[in-house]
Amino acid sequence: MRSLAKSRLGTSPAAFRAMHMVFLIYHAAPETNVNKPQTTPLTLTEVNPNVVSIHTAGGAHVGNLKRIGAVWKFKAVGYEPDGAVVPGGGPLTGQHNAVLASPDPQAVNALLAPWLG
Repeated sequence: MRSLAKSRLGTSPAAFRAMHMVFLIYHAAPETNVNKPQTTPLTLTEVNPNVVSIHTAGGAHVGNLKRIGAVWKFKAVGYEPDGAVVPGGGPLTGQHNAVLASPDPQAVNALLAPWLG
């Protein structure tokens, strides 16, 4: 970095600090961009009053929300290559049994979508 600052910006400490700041800003987390369009990668479909299925934007079933008493619990679902269901499996297995207050699409996406990456 120091040699780049010397070759393109000269040797002044101010030029080096400016280059360093550009480096730090460039390598900051890109997900912090406030202009990034908000997407809803997960969709919810009511199965019955106590069960809501959750699917990716591509249609893959990744789990269900089940009402248990006064709360909703996420139940992850995966599938074997032969189509066999794997309870607690799939891409959201780490979120299995996560608790939500309601089957709100925004809350579900905020909780689960980051784990699909």
